Amino acid sequence: MYFLSVISALIALGQACPMHGLPDHVAAENNINVANLRKRGWVRPAPQKIAITNVHIFDGFEYDNQTSTVLIDGSFIGSDAANATIIDGKGATLMPGLIDNHNHPTTIADLKNLSSYGVTTTMCMSCWVATDHCESLRNQPGLTDFYSAGFSAVVPNSSHSKLAEMNPAVNAPEYFIYNSSMCPGWVKDRFNTGSDYIKLVAEAYPPSMTKDEHNIIVKTAHQYGYWTMTHASTLDTYNMAIESGTDIIQHTPADEPLSDASIAKILAGGHYVTPTINIYQYTQAATVSLGLTTEQTANLNQTVPSNVKRIYDAGIPILAGTDGSINSNGPADIYFGSSLHQELEMLNSYGVSNVDVLKAATSRAAVAYNMLDRGVIAPGMRADLLLVRGNPLVNISKTREIEKVWIAGIEYEG
Repeated sequence: MYFLSVISALIALGQACPMHGLPDHVAAENNINVANLRKRGWVRPAPQKIAITNVHIFDGFEYDNQTSTVLIDGSFIGSDAANATIIDGKGATLMPGLIDNHNHPTTIADLKNLSSYGVTTTMCMSCWVATDHCESLRNQPGLTDFYSAGFSAVVPNSSHSKLAEMNPAVNAPEYFIYNSSMCPGWVKDRFNTGSDYIKLVAEAYPPSMTKDEHNIIVKTAHQYGYWTMTHASTLDTYNMAIESGTDIIQHTPADEPLSDASIAKILAGGHYVTPTINIYQYTQAATVSLGLTTEQTANLNQTVPSNVKRIYDAGIPILAGTDGSINSNGPADIYFGSSLHQELEMLNSYGVSNVDVLKAATSRAAVAYNMLDRGVIAPGMRADLLLVRGNPLVNISKTREIEKVWIAGIEYEG
């Protein structure tokens, strides 16, 4: 799952996010992949043994009303506090670093913004580029840990294919799905070029992949042992995603209420849902990016909250993702880092409990992506930690009141 392709030193500049064009701040950098790789090699402070004392702990599952101590030992959470440097938490809350389950970072600056807001892991939902650019964002010490779907599964002349073709540095049509017979090979190519999971796009209107193509891609990915994500923003596309057996459905139906039958199928199929409420706050963005009609967009402020609440009340596991992207050519700017805190607050306002909101960005997210080394505070786990003032189990906005962030044991000081 974590195959890393060989990085070419010199390539044409390209776009690294799934639905948006090349950001100005990316285009301004020469040989961005080389620059990223050099940053990866910079000497940074080594992780130390640190005892964070006098803190309340939300361990990814529950909040401890008693204060205690958590030990950082190198890159991991330890248990032996001997010779540790002491940091007094002063009664603050220590929680796992946050996971943004759907966004589109393209630069080191994006990773720094994520890091500064306590987002220690990010799941990039596809890259419309040759592998090199996204690969160069991986394994940057002291910065947000980066995972990616690679190139999304789309068909020619679809709305997402046209967005992919906005990047002249990449021959996007060579990545498109043209018929069902090519689907198994397409999936294999994604993993041969470093994808961590597969992203499919169920377009809201034609042309779009057929049900057969969706089903083959999901089945093939599962045969390789990899997770699948499906973009779906209408009831029809949601049902297509459900029937395909995809693991995580991205977005929320914005055109119609989910039926009881669809809810039951999501539960029976064991699907996760990432509502990405942020994108629906921009009506024009929803019309462009999600493929909704103007009438559907006008109604989404009632439809989306209702569907999110129904999904949650049914016991379907919800993940927190923002669809974050900063791009002058994209439909909306959704800022990295801060948008995840906004997403948590909006989920809460839609009826998701504080503890389930926090799980959506910590322990549940880690399980959903099979990243069992993070999302929980326990000995042996990655030391991805967020220290915040106050109790987010009482007031979810307390996640914004950040004192310190550690990423694999390295404190972020940007």
